[in-house]
Amino acid sequence: MNRFEDAYLMDKNKNVKNDQDLIWDNPNPISLNFKVASEKALATPIMSLTSLEEVQILYFRDLPFNAILPVAKFKRGFTPAKGIHLGKAYYFPYLTNPDPSNFWGTVGNVEVKISPSSNDPQYVLTGEMNGCALIVTKPEGDDATFRVWHFPSPGSYRIAYEEFKKKFKGQIYGEIKYSDYGGDELKGEIDAVNYLYYNPHTGLWELSCIPIRRIIERDPAKLALWNGNWIGTSEVPRFKKDLNFFHPIE
Repeated sequence: MNRFEDAYLMDKNKNVKNDQDLIWDNPNPISLNFKVASEKALATPIMSLTSLEEVQILYFRDLPFNAILPVAKFKRGFTPAKGIHLGKAYYFPYLTNPDPSNFWGTVGNVEVKISPSSNDPQYVLTGEMNGCALIVTKPEGDDATFRVWHFPSPGSYRIAYEEFKKKFKGQIYGEIKYSDYGGDELKGEIDAVNYLYYNPHTGLWELSCIPIRRIIERDPAKLALWNGNWIGTSEVPRFKKDLNFFHPIE
C-alpha cells in the first residue's frame, strides 16, 4: 500500500462537509468516464459509481484532466498527483429506452433529501452527459425529498420525453438540457458534467452545469495513458442555479 492509498483509505470513514463546491472550483476539466479512469487507477475497475459511497476528484500525474472515482484501493504501481475528498455522494445512472409506463425503472434516478443532515451527501452525481437532460422533480406535498433524473437524449426519445413532462407537470423544479451545454460540434463541445451541490451557507441545492470539450485522440502514446476520449475546457459558459422548491418551473 503506497502512502497516498493509505491516506485515502484512512479518511474513507471520516465525515466530510465541504463549505465550497470543490467540483465547481476545480481548475481542470473532470472526466466522468468511470471505466477508463478506474482501469488506470483502481485495483478493482468499475463501470459506474454506487450511490452513497465516498468519492474523490483524482489528479493524474500524466494527464491534463482529472476524474471522479470512489475512495478505494489503488492498483499496484499507481500513485496519483493528489486526491480531493468529496465525501459521500448520491449517484443516479444513465439508462436507455425510457418506458412511459415505468419511468422509475427505465430512467436513471435517485431520491435526495431536501434538507440533508451533517451525515448526508452534499453531491448528487451522474455520468457524463452528451445529449441527455438532468431533470429535478418533487411530488406535491412532499417537503422532505426530491428526485433527480438522467433522461436519455430527449431528441432521440421525443415522445417519451413529452410523456415524462406530462406525467410530472407541476412537479418539475429544475432541468439542464443539451442546449445549455452543447456548442460547436466541430470543436467537440458536446459533453458536460451536470450535478447538484448542497450549499451549507444558503441551505439550498444548486443545479450545476460544467460544459466540457470532447477530444478524439488517435495518438497511440496518448491512448496508452488514457484509452478513451480525452477532454478539454469548453467555450460554452457554465452556470449554477439555486433550486427553489416553492415554485416549479413546469
